[in-house]
Amino acid sequence: MIAKIARFLSVTGERTKDDLAVSIHAIRLGARLLSARCGIPVEDTAYYSWNELRSTAQGDASSIDVAERRQALQLAAATPVPYYLRTDDPTVELPARPADPVLLTGIGASPGEATGRAVVVNDPFDELPDGEILVAHSTDVAWTHLFLTHDAVVTDVGDLLSHTSIVARDLGIPAVVGTETATTRIATGQIAHVSGTKGTVVLPG
Repeated sequence: MIAKIARFLSVTGERTKDDLAVSIHAIRLGARLLSARCGIPVEDTAYYSWNELRSTAQGDASSIDVAERRQALQLAAATPVPYYLRTDDPTVELPARPADPVLLTGIGASPGEATGRAVVVNDPFDELPDGEILVAHSTDVAWTHLFLTHDAVVTDVGDLLSHTSIVARDLGIPAVVGTETATTRIATGQIAHVSGTKGTVVLPG
């Protein structure tokens, strides 16, 4: 019975990656058709909403400033995400910035940076709270689907050839493995900054 389940999960994990590749290919084909139908460059379709594309295809000549949207997106991508809110409203209470952030070190298994709420997971099939940083003792094929819904992965154990490292590199998301204590020092809901490039995890508090 266990062997049967293991075979099923191994196939499911590989199909997940294949399904993602097929979906991306379908989106690209759809973008080409929409650009031809709407008379706009294919690379500009990503900056339109569905309603705007529909209106353009129906002959609505309302102008969309693609250059402005592209510039705004590039600026947002280049701006570091703060772990606390910024506001001039005196009625809004903000958490104090801690003086000494906690630093975890491990192996930078997949390059990149990501900041978000951590989700400590023991079972990949549990119902998970919202969060962007997946934290686990280790991962295997059964965990692959969780990589698609998180911005970064951190594990207690692993090396450059572990499942976590390989899948994270394939999907292009930051990963830090071999921290030894991530699941005990990081709490679900805690903000964490993961640097797969440096192999560090910073917990501002």
